[in-house]
Amino acid sequence: MRTTLIFWVFCITLTFLFLSCDIGGGPSGSGSFKRTWCWQNPIPQGNFLSGVQFINNNIGYALGDAGTILHTNNGGTTWSLQKSPTESDLYAVSFINSSYGTIVGDNGTILRTTDGGNTWVAQS
Repeated sequence: MRTTLIFWVFCITLTFLFLSCDIGGGPSGSGSFKRTWCWQNPIPQGNFLSGVQFINNNIGYALGDAGTILHTNNGGTTWSLQKSPTESDLYAVSFINSSYGTIVGDNGTILRTTDGGNTWVAQS
C-alpha cells in the first residue's frame, strides 16, 4: 500500500511539473520572479547534483558526482559544464563575492577560484 501511494504521489508531482512548464522549456509566468520550476537535463547525464549557489540573479553554480561543476549566466535557463580538476564527488559551493569561491567534496577535496569560477584549483 505504501509503495503504491508513493508511486502515485510521484506520478502526480511529475505531471504537475510538466504541465507548469512552457513548451519551449522556460518557466511559465511573467516578471523577473520565476514562480515555477522546469526540468533541466543535467550535464553530464546521470550525475547527481548536490550543491548550488547563485551569486546574483543570473550567475550560479551547481555541482555533484564525479567532479561535476555546472555554470549558468542566465538565471538557470541554460547550464554549461566547467572543467574540474577532480573526479571526486562534490557537495557544497560558497562564494564570498563574485570572484572568490570554494567547493568542498569527498576525500577532503577543496577547490578554489579567484576568477569568478572560470578556473578551479585543487587545494592541498
